[in-house]
Amino acid sequence: MATTIPASVSRRKRLILAGDIFLGLAIVAAALHFFALGLSNLLWPIAGIAATMCTTWLRQSIRHLDVPTTEMDEYELRLHTDARDKGLKTALATAIVLFLVAGATAFGLRFSGAEQVAVEEATSGANIAIFFAKLIYIQLLWIPFAVAKELANKLNADELRGGGN
Repeated sequence: MATTIPASVSRRKRLILAGDIFLGLAIVAAALHFFALGLSNLLWPIAGIAATMCTTWLRQSIRHLDVPTTEMDEYELRLHTDARDKGLKTALATAIVLFLVAGATAFGLRFSGAEQVAVEEATSGANIAIFFAKLIYIQLLWIPFAVAKELANKLNADELRGGGN
């Protein structure tokens, strides 16, 4: 006898997958910044807006447990605390990666063997500022999504274990 997956679980899984894809596109947009600036600048806001929408819808599907406004029972409080811990770990990891990527980029541009004109254009103040804005934007998108994703995965597991209520 096959059991059906509850609609809420399927919806959360789809939102998690879509959010992961759009966050990946935001990362690709940052990676393309020095190679295909036009494509990067087109992809960056589209991926960011789509990832934000996925995070918002995912937060709605978990009843905003990531940012509680009412009293929670003991189980919900434990879920919330675990997800917040995961979000803080994600924030730390993305901050470290952000600094490593920024440092490697600065080092690589300083000592690259490309023509001087191309290097000067790539390292203009505005171009570097936009690149760092893309990196910070990825982090700002990733943290709330990581917390909501963790809660959604735990709620999905509970619903599947409990037979869906």
